[in-house]
Amino acid sequence: MEIREEHKKEEEQQREEHEKALQRYKERRKKSSRQRQSSMLLLLYGAILVAAVVITILAMLLREEKKERAKAEEALAQIQREEQENPKLYTQEALDDIVVQITEDAAEEQRKQIREELRLALEEPGAGMTTTLRSFYPDYVFYQIPGGYRFVPVDESYPKNELTRDRLEKDEHGWYQYVVDGEVRSVPMLDVSQFQGEIDWQAVADAGIKHAMIRLGYRGYGSGKLMIDECFEANVQAAKDAGIKVGVYFFSQAISEKEAHEEAELVLEQLKPYKIDLPVAIDVEPITTDTARADALDKTDRTRYVRTFLEDIKAAGYTPMIYGGVVSFFEMLEPSEIQDYLVWYAFYDNYIYYPYPVQGWQYSEKAHVPGVTGICDLNLWVSD
Repeated sequence: MEIREEHKKEEEQQREEHEKALQRYKERRKKSSRQRQSSMLLLLYGAILVAAVVITILAMLLREEKKERAKAEEALAQIQREEQENPKLYTQEALDDIVVQITEDAAEEQRKQIREELRLALEEPGAGMTTTLRSFYPDYVFYQIPGGYRFVPVDESYPKNELTRDRLEKDEHGWYQYVVDGEVRSVPMLDVSQFQGEIDWQAVADAGIKHAMIRLGYRGYGSGKLMIDECFEANVQAAKDAGIKVGVYFFSQAISEKEAHEEAELVLEQLKPYKIDLPVAIDVEPITTDTARADALDKTDRTRYVRTFLEDIKAAGYTPMIYGGVVSFFEMLEPSEIQDYLVWYAFYDNYIYYPYPVQGWQYSEKAHVPGVTGICDLNLWVSD
């Protein structure tokens, strides 16, 4: 019995100690929680205080900036009032300095504008440096030759080319045509030589081709021999039988007036059996893949030989014409000496880069036309 009583007292003492320990633990938890809350409040108060200080400083800076701006505006206004009441007298030197400064500022602004326009132009699809520069110099003919570039001034006294870009449209075949006020003023034209082989001219006519320029012959650029195109006779007769109007061209390599007369004589002899409707053209173009016998000619001599050929053709009752590209007409010939002749111009783009009147425009050397095997040249011919 006594032992049980002792055990009972010990259990009560242990329970009391446990309760006291639990009470002390709870008090420590409350104290720690209060300390954490106090720390968080202190941090929050500190952040608010810092923000308030920053806002105050910014407000002070803005007020100072406004004061300084107001002072500057007032000072400027005072200067303007003084200048209005007592205009400043500038010396010639000071005035020259002002003019120089204005000129430099304007030049720099213009350079910026040109650079921006050039950048935008070069970003256009298909735009190259040559095409872009041409748009910036409309009063010049700009082209590239081996070793550099040329800027040739356009002679304003000559008639101008009316086949402007806004008058060029494509028909249902994708062929270019010249349209003025809704009226088509051109016909599609083919030009061929022996390199196209045998041609089905009826198929060509049925496709819509109205005109054809056929190579009659050539002078060898190395040998100097006069040659007749192997397909000349067959092409001329078959094209005429198909109802296509025909003209001819001859590739020249004359290096003297005597040779120019010889070339014209050959052409006239070959034309005797036929009645042609279109001009007789002399083909003046550079040989770019080899050395040619006429490479050493200067513009004056070459122009004289070309005119000799054309005048012989004209004297025989035919219409003379010159075929070539930009290098032909401005680098190889004297533009001032050929204005009396019709121009058949080769330029492979979606516009005609030639300042003077054009009768024919060869705009493609890779065309596909029904009746012709492989590729051929395609042209726009201005209607009479």
